[in-house]
Amino acid sequence: MAREREEALCIIMDFASELMRCGSQTARIFRNIERISFAWGYAPQIIILPKTIIMTLADSSGNSSTAVKKVASGALNFREMSELRKLSWRISEGSVSMAECKAEMARIRRLSRISGNRLLIAVSAGNAAFCGLFGGGLSMFAVFFATLLAFKARSFLASKKTPVPLCFFVAAFVASGASASIVNLFHLGGTISVYTGVLFLVPGIPLLNSAVDILDGHILAGLSRFGNAMTLVFATVCGLASALAVFGGEFL
Repeated sequence: MAREREEALCIIMDFASELMRCGSQTARIFRNIERISFAWGYAPQIIILPKTIIMTLADSSGNSSTAVKKVASGALNFREMSELRKLSWRISEGSVSMAECKAEMARIRRLSRISGNRLLIAVSAGNAAFCGLFGGGLSMFAVFFATLLAFKARSFLASKKTPVPLCFFVAAFVASGASASIVNLFHLGGTISVYTGVLFLVPGIPLLNSAVDILDGHILAGLSRFGNAMTLVFATVCGLASALAVFGGEFL
């Protein structure tokens, strides 16, 4: 019985860690974990800290096991998040055993995000569209190619395990600098291009999650996410300011 409880605890902790790593809200993590625990006949007590999960799992006899797990950092992955939530509902319906859950989680971890080239084109086109929306005119083409370069630069630095704020700083500098250079070289006009080139770096989902966590009463988790998101915003602003300092004041 104790061995089965500890195995369940290990699986549920992995599940919670994966949800947190791929960007789920804290309250949603609680709901998914409670759904799985109750389906397997356990009562969970959960503490979610910014980088750590602490959980106690008690069975019907009152015996309990406790575990602590560090949450690995990772990028947002909505596909994985969605698949994990679907799995939690299947478990609550009684159609998935512990062994099947482990196998399914292994499969979900192998799911790829949107392919790099498709994501690259979508992000670049989105930034260019924003530039056109705000009156950028032909400079939207400069934004498209500048975003391509900046996205590639950020991906390259991330693959080299470069600190995330530094990745954002370099990407903002490349996006703004490349936009300014192309606009000046081809006389496209539209100074808005320098500013719209960094829009893909705005950490919208982390900021939204932090607000939702605070409103749900998960103050510590929410403030931590807010602090991390604002660090990225500050790095982006510094990159933009550096590009403006290098490429001239006509864009101010």
